[in-house]
Amino acid sequence: MSTSVDFWTPERLVMLHQLHASGISYTEIGQRLGTTKNAISGKVYRMGLNTRRPRMSATSTTLSRLKALDMFPEHGNCVFPLGHPGTPEFSFCGCDVQDTDKPYCAKHRRMAWRIESDVAARIAAWTPERKAKHQAMMRARHQS
Repeated sequence: MSTSVDFWTPERLVMLHQLHASGISYTEIGQRLGTTKNAISGKVYRMGLNTRRPRMSATSTTLSRLKALDMFPEHGNCVFPLGHPGTPEFSFCGCDVQDTDKPYCAKHRRMAWRIESDVAARIAAWTPERKAKHQAMMRARHQS
C-alpha cells in the first residue's frame, strides 16, 4: 500500500496543477491520475489551488428558485403564495402588510389561520364533560 507521499510525485503534482487550471472536474482529474475526487479535492485545498467557484447548473429547478427569489416581495409586503411553485403562473400576493411582524396581508392572514381559530372556537364550545374526556385521552397518550 502506497502512502500519500509516495502517490504525490512531483510529476503528478505538476499534472494536477495543469488539470486543475484547465477547469475539468475533480472526478475527471482523479480518473486521469488514478485516485478519487475526494483525494483530488483535499490535495487541491492543501496546495492552495482552491480558487474555483462552484458550478451552477442551469436546471429548471435552479432557474425556478432564482425566479422565485426575484419575484419574492420586499419586507412589509404579503408573501402568501399564489398558484403552484414551478409554474409560470406562480407568484406572491405582494399587498402591503399593516403589521410588519406578520408575513401576510389581512385577507391572507384570515385564510391562513382560519383553521386554528375554527378549532379554538369548537374547543371553547365543548361541555365540561367533553373537555375532561379530551384531557384524559391526552394524558393517556403522553404516558404511553
